[in-house]
Amino acid sequence: MTILEKRDISIKGTTFHVDVVTTKEDQARGLGGRSGLGSDEGMLFVFPSDDIYKFWMKDMLFSIDMIWISTDGYVVDMRADVPASSYPEVFVPKSVARYVLEVSANTVKRLDMHVGDSVSL
Repeated sequence: MTILEKRDISIKGTTFHVDVVTTKEDQARGLGGRSGLGSDEGMLFVFPSDDIYKFWMKDMLFSIDMIWISTDGYVVDMRADVPASSYPEVFVPKSVARYVLEVSANTVKRLDMHVGDSVSL
């Protein structure tokens, strides 16, 4: 996996240490094959333009929350507690996004996250 950078981002006062992925190959692999994430870890998918980016749980070994984020840093959609067993289901956001953040399951609930929350990228 090619990780161009690690970055800290914040949502609702909580900082996440994320791996940033930008290539199509790395984005297709995502967190597949990893054994888990810490409560303050995640993966940030950075896309070249705003679009409807669909996600799946191929080769996943644990549940996650998916958070779609707009170019200007606002949550535009979320899927909480997506189980690894959901593959081949594809998760489609309700709005265009530039970024997708994957974090450990229950993060959305723990932080009481909502569409419209600000994300410090």
